[in-house]
Parts: sequence; C-alpha cells; structure tokens
Amino acid sequence: MSKNDKPWNELTWNEKKDRFKIFTFIFLFLSIFTFFSVNHPNLNELENINIKLTEEPAFKSSKGKSTSYWIELYSNEGKYEISGIDYKYISKEKFLKLIHKDTTITISKFGENIYKLKVNNEELLDYNLAGFHKTKNKNFMRIIFFSGFILCLVPFFFKNPPKLNNTELSIVKLIAISWIISIIIAIIYLDDMKYISSSEPFIQ
Repeated sequence: MSKNDKPWNELTWNEKKDRFKIFTFIFLFLSIFTFFSVNHPNLNELENINIKLTEEPAFKSSKGKSTSYWIELYSNEGKYEISGIDYKYISKEKFLKLIHKDTTITISKFGENIYKLKVNNEELLDYNLAGFHKTKNKNFMRIIFFSGFILCLVPFFFKNPPKLNNTELSIVKLIAISWIISIIIAIIYLDDMKYISSSEPFIQ
C-alpha cells in the first residue's frame, strides 16, 4: 500500500507533513492570485472619451457555477463592457431611461472595460463604491487563503507530532478550528455579505 492510500491515522509524521505541503502550496497560490484578480484601475490610468451608441445596450449573462452579468455598449470606436463588480454599481433606473441607441455618453475606460459612465453630466456608474466593494472582496479572500497558508505551515515547526499530557494532538482538527475562526473574522471584517458577490441581475 502506498502512502497515498494509507488512512490518515496510519501515516507517519513526515508523511502527514508531506500532505500538508500540498495544501500549503495551494493556499499560497490562491493568496498570490488575489493580488491579480478583481481589477480596479486608478483614475489616472483611465482614458476618458465620448462615444455615440450605434446600437441599443446589450444585456448579457453566462451560467456556470455562478451566473455572470454584463452590459455591452457598441459605438463606431468599438465595443465596451461594464461587468463584474462594476456592473453592480450602475444606477439601473437612470441607465434604462437614458442610455439608448444614438445616445452620446462619456466613459472612463481601461481597455474595453468601462469604470465610469456619464450622460448629460450625470454619473451612472459609481467608481468609488465599486472600488470599495473590490477592496473588501479581495481582503476577504486574502484573510481566508493566507490564514490557510499560515496554518498549513504549522506542522513544519514540529519535528515530532505535538502532544499535550503525552497525548498526540489532532493537528487536522486544530488547523480546521483555527481556519473556521479566520473565516468568521473575515465575515466580521466584511460587515455586509453583499461584498462576497460580484454582480446581480439587471432588471430590464
């Protein structure tokens, strides 16, 4: 029987640490990933342009493990999108009333993504609230993943299994309980569960 097929309680301490090594790298990768996900450019990185819409706005969605929503805007300059968390902070009633084919709008964009949208000097997309949401969302993930990474490092500080009163401690249970506590701390930090989600349906 290979060590991968052994029950956990039959593994040696070094074999158990090898298992933790796998989770350590997974949590490290996820922690690093949070620094590259959920983009929100600084204002000085945005390009401000005026465009005239050549078509009605297209409301899109895709279904997988979760449903994603976005809006596509078409002009002679190209196709632009409002998606992800930014989509959540569109002034929906005003958008439906004011944005149509032949409407001239001012957008602040990075690539094809729109982060600010204005029509008749009226802001329809809240850049600051979207940025706040993204910061909360990223920090929530960092707390969860980085705490998992730190906790999976704990076994490597022990040459032998940790004991209390000559009884071997269940390192898995200790790490699991500690990780649950870190998740509770992350939820408390959020203060509002809406910061976990990225977007919601656009009611047309």
